[in-house]
Amino acid sequence: MRLTAAILFSLGFVSAQRNITRIIGGKDAQQEAYPFIGLLVNFKSSSFCGASLLSDRWLVTAAHCVNGARPSDIRVTMGTNDFDIDSSRPVDEITIHSQYNTANQSNDIAVIRLSNRVNFKAIKIAKYPYVSDGETLRAIGWGLEKHNATTPASKLQEVDLTTISRDRCRKSFSSFQGNGVGAQICTGDTPGKDTCSGDSGGPLMRKADNGWLLVGVTSFGAWDNSIQLEATCGVEEVVGVYTNVMKYVSFISTATGLNRSIFT
Repeated sequence: MRLTAAILFSLGFVSAQRNITRIIGGKDAQQEAYPFIGLLVNFKSSSFCGASLLSDRWLVTAAHCVNGARPSDIRVTMGTNDFDIDSSRPVDEITIHSQYNTANQSNDIAVIRLSNRVNFKAIKIAKYPYVSDGETLRAIGWGLEKHNATTPASKLQEVDLTTISRDRCRKSFSSFQGNGVGAQICTGDTPGKDTCSGDSGGPLMRKADNGWLLVGVTSFGAWDNSIQLEATCGVEEVVGVYTNVMKYVSFISTATGLNRSIFT
């Protein structure tokens, strides 16, 4: 099993980062369809990610997006579908899961606090049922629209993905425990549709009657390293792995001080 060695772009230059996931085959999102989405820029690593607003100050993202960074290194843009860092907001707190493992990207989750409150609609984390095999979920982000692209998407993209069984996922990611069982979600078998570099930390969502519910955080892509690949996004051999946020409600509540009823 090999994790995606992706390239994230920001500030007009490139920064190579290992183990960062990788929207391919998506379309422009409608303005204000996802008011909870944040564009997270890490000035220390010259990289960008997504993040999801859970309250008027707190967002959840992937741990690898902020690992090693100070709050002063991170800024977040809210309220626009444009890839815009000029109107970004400062952050004053970062909490990474205490058992985040940089080697295998387990517990790839973190929360960040904006320095000032915002007035955007937050997303709720799904309570039940747990994610199942064959479920259609939606991912959004400003990541690469082609595996060999050299710039991020100028507009927020959306794409629908499908979860796959444990046995199918294990062909590319051997330690996968199963959707709704372990702390990760696995998608695949949608050639030409995928998340890609720069989508890390962004939401994986389930459609609900009143909008969207958060079930996952984009983490990484995996494939059998005995296979030679020309592309690592949007191809059948690569599966997408997402942190199952439904398994981390206690962490989020403890780290933020928020009652879980606020974000679930």
